[in-house]
Amino acid sequence: MFSGSWKESSMNVIELEIPDQNIDVEALQVAFGSLYRDDVLINPSRVVALLAAACMLQLDGLIQQCGETMKETITAQTVCGYYNSAGTYGLDSVKKKCLEWLLNNLMTHQSVGLFKELSINLMKQLISSSNLFVLQVEMDVYTALKKWMFLQLVPSWNGSFKQVLTEADAWFAERRREFGGDVAFLESAQGSAFVPVFAHLRLQYIISDLASARIVERDALLPSGEAGREGWHGWASLHSCLGFLQPRADTQGLGLCQRGQSWGGGWSWWVALWGQGEGTQGGTAVTGRGDTG
Repeated sequence: MFSGSWKESSMNVIELEIPDQNIDVEALQVAFGSLYRDDVLINPSRVVALLAAACMLQLDGLIQQCGETMKETITAQTVCGYYNSAGTYGLDSVKKKCLEWLLNNLMTHQSVGLFKELSINLMKQLISSSNLFVLQVEMDVYTALKKWMFLQLVPSWNGSFKQVLTEADAWFAERRREFGGDVAFLESAQGSAFVPVFAHLRLQYIISDLASARIVERDALLPSGEAGREGWHGWASLHSCLGFLQPRADTQGLGLCQRGQSWGGGWSWWVALWGQGEGTQGGTAVTGRGDTG
């Protein structure tokens, strides 16, 4: 460009059109400076801008160095930005590393900022994965999704993460009052976009605990629907099961409610054993899981 037959070789000032908003003057200065040295000291806070500049100038060595810096500095604050940038600029190894970090740390490194940044498509990918690390029970995944959905819908909320669940419960309770109890939130215009994420909950592991099932029923996020409604068979059956699983001091015997095929392709059954005598009740939930798909 500068010494050949290009028109720029005779120009004193060369104007470059920069179509990428990630690129700024500082990133270009570092990128051009890399032409004169083997290694560049990359600040993690500047790595995305530098990667964008390196890709525009097709500086393969600098692109590789940016990728290595990103993989070494993945945190809850950087992971979503790195994941999106890796997809934009074709760094598959960085994208894979970010996904692995999220699968291992999503449930233990939750924050307001992280939940606001996690897109619907990325959250769907995480929740549908059998590699998602869940420290305790599946109900924790449901609770995390409720917090995440609230922050996606109310991104202006900036309180402490400890307050998110309380705020989310209050916000969804207000929506229930608006709907009059006839429409589950995921059936509403606001909630429909989140259906693909919640559809990957392993619901059979949630409803095996009656207290958790009651919370899910109270929240009214998931559609109950008629028994044959596609995609919600298990939850519709759960509603009829919950009606059966009530304390009855004068009832004796064995009740069986088959949940039908779960969202993930497995099966679960509710078994309630009712004891004898006044105020005596025993209960057992038996779950089985097939291919989680």
